[in-house]
Amino acid sequence: MDKEKAERLVRAIERTHVDWLRVEAVEFEPKRQTYVLKCAYKEAEKGQFSRRERRVTRWISSPREWIDLLVSHRNDLEPPH
Repeated sequence: MDKEKAERLVRAIERTHVDWLRVEAVEFEPKRQTYVLKCAYKEAEKGQFSRRERRVTRWISSPREWIDLLVSHRNDLEPPH
């Protein structure tokens, strides 16, 4: 992704207002000659009684990857009933 596209994606993610993902930086990846987003991703720890969460680094290299991640967490966006 070029720098302009990466910056547009950052703005799109910020407008989504999800609390489980935060963009930390836009970084150039010289090996692939492209820009990627460095994100902090909140991941729930698996377990019957566990409610703990941890932040892991997640690299997003395309808008399609962001859409796939958003769809996989769509339940996080729905308001409680």
